Amino acid sequence: MPVARPVAERFWEKVEKTDSCWLWTASLNTHGYGQISIHNRPRVVHRVAHELLVGPIPEGLRVCHHCDVRHCVRPDHLFLGTAKDNTQDMMSKGRGRFPGSGMRGDRSGARSPQRRVRRDEVLRLYAQGMRQIEIAHVMGMSPSNVSYIVHGKSWT
Repeated sequence: MPVARPVAERFWEKVEKTDSCWLWTASLNTHGYGQISIHNRPRVVHRVAHELLVGPIPEGLRVCHHCDVRHCVRPDHLFLGTAKDNTQDMMSKGRGRFPGSGMRGDRSGARSPQRRVRRDEVLRLYAQGMRQIEIAHVMGMSPSNVSYIVHGKSWT
């Protein structure tokens, strides 16, 4: 039976270090977070990065992103916080929902006047040869939404 390669070795071969973020280039989960299988269980990579580079994560804490790039694993872009800390960080950056409204604070839903502009910008960057993962980072979008736009699929 073959011996499993060390987690750190498998992890770092899937990270692209850019001038800003260190981007996970392999599998993403349905929420746009990088994932890796460890002992046949999926783990989000920003938590694995924290454990590899900083140390154990205390029980009850989350690993949050200063940069808001879900597949970033750069340790100085990550911070430990509670669920409340993470929500407050999200709201302070205008990424939360207005309670009870069903509308995002940045009006990024289907009726937003910004939707067409964002779509056109994504297509322009893609036509110039920029990779989808880079567009997602630059535009502050999930890679899956960039893919939907590039491939002409609808999204909400």
